[in-house]
Amino acid sequence: MTEDAALRRLVDATAEIAWLGHADGTIAHVNARFVDYAGIDLSTALADSVNVIHPDDLEMVRSLWNAGLANGRLEEAVFRLRRAADGRYRWHRARATAVRDEHGHIARWVGSVTDIDEQRRAATALEFVSKASAVLSQSLDLQETLDGLLDVIVPEMADWAAIDLLEEHDRLRTYAVTHADRSKQSLVDQLRGRYTHTPHFERRVSGLLRTASARVIAEVSDDMIFTAASPRLLPVIRSLRPRSTISVPLRSRGHTFGALAVYWSDSERTYAEEDIPVFEELARRAAAAIENAKLYERERVVASAFQRAALPSRLPLIAGLTFDAVYEPAQDEGLIGGDWYDALRLPDGRVVVSIGDVSGNGLSAAVRMVSLREVIRGSAQSHADPVAALDAADKTQKTAAPDMLATAFVGVIDPIERTFSYASAGHPPPLLRSARGDISELDAPDLPLGLRVHGETSPRVIDIEDDMMVVLYTDGVVEARRDILAGMEELRRTVADMDVPNADAAHEIFDAMLEEDCSDDVAIMTVAFSETDEDAATQRCSRRWDWNVQTADGRAMSAVRSEVGVILRKHGASAVEREIAELVAGELLANAVRHAPGTIEAVLDWSGPAPVFHVLDRGPGFTLAPQLPSDAMSERGRGLFLVWALADDVNVTRRHGGGVHARAVLSVGGLRPLV
Repeated sequence: MTEDAALRRLVDATAEIAWLGHADGTIAHVNARFVDYAGIDLSTALADSVNVIHPDDLEMVRSLWNAGLANGRLEEAVFRLRRAADGRYRWHRARATAVRDEHGHIARWVGSVTDIDEQRRAATALEFVSKASAVLSQSLDLQETLDGLLDVIVPEMADWAAIDLLEEHDRLRTYAVTHADRSKQSLVDQLRGRYTHTPHFERRVSGLLRTASARVIAEVSDDMIFTAASPRLLPVIRSLRPRSTISVPLRSRGHTFGALAVYWSDSERTYAEEDIPVFEELARRAAAAIENAKLYERERVVASAFQRAALPSRLPLIAGLTFDAVYEPAQDEGLIGGDWYDALRLPDGRVVVSIGDVSGNGLSAAVRMVSLREVIRGSAQSHADPVAALDAADKTQKTAAPDMLATAFVGVIDPIERTFSYASAGHPPPLLRSARGDISELDAPDLPLGLRVHGETSPRVIDIEDDMMVVLYTDGVVEARRDILAGMEELRRTVADMDVPNADAAHEIFDAMLEEDCSDDVAIMTVAFSETDEDAATQRCSRRWDWNVQTADGRAMSAVRSEVGVILRKHGASAVEREIAELVAGELLANAVRHAPGTIEAVLDWSGPAPVFHVLDRGPGFTLAPQLPSDAMSERGRGLFLVWALADDVNVTRRHGGGVHARAVLSVGGLRPLV
């Protein structure tokens, strides 16, 4: 037997595809395994062998072949061959060995072609799923998760792909879709956010998603498209020419919530049953990521809505004060949470302002924020003292959330006395812009809520001047540029360059400081104090009196009482309401005369819902005791008890610089305010 015949017998006996070639590289013989695989006649096998190679791989195979013939050594090649049984291309590895004569010259070639489709698919699937898993773990934003998954699939595993999510009544809406051909992206974008199936077919699909596994349609017919596609979107879907598709249910925790659909359209590739496992594994991982993103998105929406709803719907309107505020949640869904601002006008005319930031994020931080803000509000209603409000919030924090911290700043504006008292719990100090444009900090260093030691601080007080402005903010404002010191300096410059009063001050600061999306929650509130002209004073204060106790006689106090009654009568108060109001005013004035030598001021302020009678002195002060004296026959002590019993609200506070300030909210239900 000649050597050539022996080689032919060896090639024919080989279980895999094998061949013999002449020295010049032309194929001399192929075995029956190739003929069976390619589905061609033995007489034409040599001529047709090139036609079974995948068109995308043909140029690479020719290049390697020609280079190998030139240098006498053929490199290993990996390419796809079409299988006649189903028309699918499968991956193969080709090797060739040169057989040389006694002179060392190439006499012939012997080669083999091994089917490695399963190994190749497994390796590709592992790489593909690994890449997809990395993308799925990058974001908790639902839309980013969906779009990122499709970007991995297209174009490697599909010409275009879509993700549909189930809504109420088993409606399937397309939430994400992408195409490998960017010129066709505008076409698939028309499917985004739409119900792409006919109602009848939609019910069928949703039922299959819940009960069946992945489905492959190797060849999509036009009749299938006509039956399934929404009539409104039929021209678009036909233009996309889906030829072959796989649809995989998206399930998590036993719940089906959508489907991943992949399509070949422009390329010649088709899907088969062996493609299903990789998409099922991808869908399994994607479903968990999508479900987490949906849950996180739901919490983010709830937290944002909860937080916005908890912020004041409107800021106080008070002559001589101009408020502005802005709140912007973090664009990063993982950081939204606990910033707040607040401005509450008390019945006695004072205004409590607060701003704060709760550690943590999400719904828990938003809930904690609301709790602390309401504690500060509630504390201020009974005792408008900044330190007391922060102490109350601190107790709540330690009791309800000992593992969380929060910073806060509380201030109390007294429009009558023209003072601003404040305290801080580890919060960034607000900026004070003076009438001259100088910038300083309202610094009141103390530990954050959850770490405070009660009784170690007192509120600080400044006098209000016209054209002064206070800027309260959370740390997201100065941390936006990743350099806190530079951020603080920029904030100071921004505030210094502003006009005062300014109804849009907070928004102007926001626009100047945050050119891009917020990486953290941001809250800003500004309070500007303007000059009160005569008209504004008339709006804010119905009447103001002052006299010196040493030089004035009792008729001055009696005149004030009478004038209070006259003012109330002009605005519809009943005789009983006037009598009670005069009694309250008289008792407060009498108490001030008794305890405070020197000048006494009295103010009837009706800039809010109810009139408030104020008495201010510079005496040693007194304490409001809402009880009768122990001696039932004693006249002393009854007056303040009557005031407390007859007025809607009464409080007495120490004044900055000495003396006391007594306030009584008069009970005149149903009357209109003077403004």
